[in-house]
Amino acid sequence: MRKKNLVGTLVVILVVFLGVKFFRSDDDVIVESPVVTPSVEVTAEKPAQVPVKSSVTKKATIAYTQTRVLENGRYVSTVSLTSTGFLPKVVEINKGETVRFVNKSGSAMRIASDDFGGTPLYVGLNQEKSVGQNGIYELTFTDTGAWAYHNRTAPSVIGVVYVK
Repeated sequence: MRKKNLVGTLVVILVVFLGVKFFRSDDDVIVESPVVTPSVEVTAEKPAQVPVKSSVTKKATIAYTQTRVLENGRYVSTVSLTSTGFLPKVVEINKGETVRFVNKSGSAMRIASDDFGGTPLYVGLNQEKSVGQNGIYELTFTDTGAWAYHNRTAPSVIGVVYVK
């Protein structure tokens, strides 16, 4: 069983590494995500102002601040399922934070953890019923790691939640 867990972990790390390589070009300038303290509320109306050096990092920074908001004393990051896939494809959160999946695709959405040998990588990441347009599925992540997921109604549509 330990061997399966090790192999599963290595597969997830490889998927994340390849995803980073795929979405990053040599022209990109890396800017660390803005640090948000509990006393600061980040909302879609007021994105955090951070210095940026390229249009790519500016777009990434705006996407980050517009997908993570403070609601009732807890942080919630929103991932939208669109007709072209999940936006953002990779979301980074802290342990204990929530991800809200919103269906904006016009077809069914049913979030499911990627698996290894038939065993889900993140057992709690399995939506029980499909939802249609504007349907929502929320999950609070209690385990750190990189958790790959897909839309069960369209398995080629994938994303990753990185919990630190």
